[in-house]
Amino acid sequence: MRFAVISDIHSNLYALKKVYEDIERRGIERVYCTGDLVGYLTDPNGVIDFLREKKCRLIKGNHDEKYIGGTKLSEEEITEELRNKGGSFLYTNQKLSDENRYFLEKLPSEIILDDMHFVHGSPDNSSEYMYAGDDVIKRVANKTSFKYIFYGHTHLPNYEIVGRVHFINPGSVGKPKHGNPNASYVEVIKEEAFELYFHQVAYDLDGIILDIKSEPLINDKLVNDLKQEAE
Repeated sequence: MRFAVISDIHSNLYALKKVYEDIERRGIERVYCTGDLVGYLTDPNGVIDFLREKKCRLIKGNHDEKYIGGTKLSEEEITEELRNKGGSFLYTNQKLSDENRYFLEKLPSEIILDDMHFVHGSPDNSSEYMYAGDDVIKRVANKTSFKYIFYGHTHLPNYEIVGRVHFINPGSVGKPKHGNPNASYVEVIKEEAFELYFHQVAYDLDGIILDIKSEPLINDKLVNDLKQEAE
């Protein structure tokens, strides 16, 4: 079995397309995503439409959950508090189509495949972080029945074995925090041996920065975040 795992795209279609180009160039046909398709950046509908077209196997993340059951707001309903809310909440809420909002609602919170468990944060909570070597990972390792746990949420690539449990975080496609702006994902080969290959992919950072600056409902702090990761 050979597949790729991606995570934390956060409406960055520029990065997602380049990652898929790299995945397809390597001849990988199956892709799993551990959530956070939307939030923060500029093209939530484009990201969802692209992943649906590619038949990516998806779960919802904590950011995706924010928009379930919501509706677009009228100008009268948009308060200053909403305009200032972090994570470009208002922009994404106004931009998401009804069809894609419903699609997010219907996504599962986990995927179970043989001895593999795909989640967003931790198996207990999509908003819970599992950082390398922390107590959350140790707690999960002590109680899970799965051998492999694929997760996201931290935006940091990670691979560690705790007891008999393998923890694999592919890092972030759309908003990486690993010290450079490149999108990150992991290639998995699971046959007689278990092999992992982490890949980083450059994309048009200047293009998405221009898009952010053209959208008044997106906080310019996100530009600084992306630039800092480029330093």
